[in-house]
Amino acid sequence: MIDLYKRYAKGGALFLLFSLGFAGNYFKLSLFYGFDFLFGSIFLMVLLNLFGVAWGVFATVLASSCTYLFWHHPYGIIVFSLEVLFVGIVNRKRDKNIVLLDGIFWLCIGSPLNWLLYYGIMKASFHMVLFVVLKQSVNGIFNALIASVILDYFPIQKWIGSSEIRKKVSIQQAMFNLILAVILVPVLLIMVMNSRKTFLDIEGDITNKLRNTAIEARHLVNQFIQRHMEGVGALSDAAAGTGPVTSKDLQDKVRTIKGLFPYFHNMYVANAMGVTVAFYPERNEKGNSTIGLDFSDRAYYRELKRSLRPVMSDVFQGRGGVFLPIVTLSAPILEKGQFKGFALGALDLNRFKDEVGRLTEAWGVKAMVLDGKDKVVASTNEAFLPLQTMDLREKGEIIPLHPDIYQWLPPVNTAKSAFGRWTNSFYILETPVGNGVPWKVLLSVPVAPYQRQLYESTYIYTFSFMLVII
Repeated sequence: MIDLYKRYAKGGALFLLFSLGFAGNYFKLSLFYGFDFLFGSIFLMVLLNLFGVAWGVFATVLASSCTYLFWHHPYGIIVFSLEVLFVGIVNRKRDKNIVLLDGIFWLCIGSPLNWLLYYGIMKASFHMVLFVVLKQSVNGIFNALIASVILDYFPIQKWIGSSEIRKKVSIQQAMFNLILAVILVPVLLIMVMNSRKTFLDIEGDITNKLRNTAIEARHLVNQFIQRHMEGVGALSDAAAGTGPVTSKDLQDKVRTIKGLFPYFHNMYVANAMGVTVAFYPERNEKGNSTIGLDFSDRAYYRELKRSLRPVMSDVFQGRGGVFLPIVTLSAPILEKGQFKGFALGALDLNRFKDEVGRLTEAWGVKAMVLDGKDKVVASTNEAFLPLQTMDLREKGEIIPLHPDIYQWLPPVNTAKSAFGRWTNSFYILETPVGNGVPWKVLLSVPVAPYQRQLYESTYIYTFSFMLVII
């Protein structure tokens, strides 16, 4: 009966410690995306000391396998298993201070191995690797300390009916663990709280920058479109006076008004059939005449005839006058309420991009202007060109932060690690331009510069200080 009790007690303790080890790794304490404190090795160290090296390593491999889910690489499994293996082999007689042994492991094996894996194989930045090395060392030693306290001051062996009696704790070991606990526990708690505050402060700074830039960007786009729409309206009024027919007078008016609006590629007047009767420049880049071109198949032409109101097109590929992606602003020519033709200007999107860039890059922000179909009109990010359809949800992962702001992370399969995804992520604000302009502005701020600031200002110095004290 006693033997049966011992068997069940040991089996239950083994299962409980493994479950706690797995839970301690799975339910992590996140400092920020991709960087977590794990507490599973507390229970795995206890399991190691109660059940031996084989069970300890086996349980650690299984319990740390969940790190692959949120770190996206197997290095956590490798390092944590080696940690348990090292402590278990060196401490076979179970009479040594596992905190010291764990500290030796991280100093001589764990840290160099992490440096090799993260810096040599994953090509992470120096500051990121230094942070990982320091964080895992402190985390590992802290876990070993808590495990040592559990083993030294709780009669677990007696509870499970083990015949092995653990050696009494020496006064030196008790004092060492006590002093270390007094240092590590409060500093770790304070650091976690401060880190969250620092992270939220940085996130707030990014949010304010995006919102302030958005106000300026919306105003700029609105003013730009309104100003150029007035230019097209002026040409429409001028053509209404002469009639939309080919004449030197009308051609001169087109040339004059185009000269006042250099952000237009070209301007023209077309008759009610959609055929150009005046055009500046008179020849396109291929040397062909621009008079007599038929644009009656264009969507803006159909909309002008239907609504008899000014029309702003989506971005499309130009032809005839210019062979680049363009946006057109057009206004109908009316006579007694009847559609007689229209005046049009084709915007130079490269120059429009420069106008947007002068504003947003002063704030350290990248900008995109999208039309009503989410196609790129202009972008200060060279990776996105006009006419591209922009759907960030298809190209990565979206994490909502506020109603108007979200964090975009690249796909899992494009990064070797979670922190690699975080490094290449962006905070993005998406807002409609409004005031009758059916576009939206998309502003983005890269995380990388703030990430390095977070390492240097908070974590590297704190972790280094803790390790020096230890």
